[in-house]
Amino acid sequence: MTLGALWAGFVLAALLLLGIGAYGFVVPAAGLVLAVICAHTAWFKGLDIRWAASTVDKADLLVVGALFVAVVAFFKVAFGVYGTGQVAGLFVFFGLGMVIGVVGPLVYVVWVRHRPLASIGIGMHNLRPTLLLAMVFAAAQFSVTLLGYRLPAAVDWVPLLLMSVTVGLFEAIFFRGFVQGTLERSIGAAPAVLAAAGLYGLYHVGYGWARRTCCSYSAWASFTPSRTGSRPTCLRSGRS
Repeated sequence: MTLGALWAGFVLAALLLLGIGAYGFVVPAAGLVLAVICAHTAWFKGLDIRWAASTVDKADLLVVGALFVAVVAFFKVAFGVYGTGQVAGLFVFFGLGMVIGVVGPLVYVVWVRHRPLASIGIGMHNLRPTLLLAMVFAAAQFSVTLLGYRLPAAVDWVPLLLMSVTVGLFEAIFFRGFVQGTLERSIGAAPAVLAAAGLYGLYHVGYGWARRTCCSYSAWASFTPSRTGSRPTCLRSGRS
């Protein structure tokens, strides 16, 4: 409970810092302090957290890598080859990338490895705290990004809202659920957090973003929830 409160407070503060321009330096620095506090508290409480794995699941690593490359490649074609000048091609390849990032993990986890959906965070577990935190975090981000702005007509912003929700669900399932969850099972919690954060930042290359921005996203991703509907990896007890 203490660790969960620490993490929730950090994320809330990080979102509010967006409004004062301190995001680039303060958030990663505060995140590192949070990680140290979590590790110390976990050790003090004797929590069984798998910081490293004794054996590496090579099949998991291969599939994570292959699906990651496929998703980034489709996004790169969508935004780099077609772009906003050819909207049809952009949406086709962008959509295919998201479909691969959702269907691929489901097929691999459920049909190939015979694991439950809960192993990548999909389910009704932790539903109430998840919805509560989602509302709090959404309100915080709205207050520093959109509050006070006059919204255009619904025909202009509703499609953008739907797209942002769709991309958010895709990223939650693919990165927080599949990539980080599978890496945690394969290589342990601490390496999985770092690897998944790095991949999340690198993935934005597919959008054509600059490397500096991608690095900032990697730092942020290190301390955000690890899978859909669950707490961050560093705050959960280990499992076999």
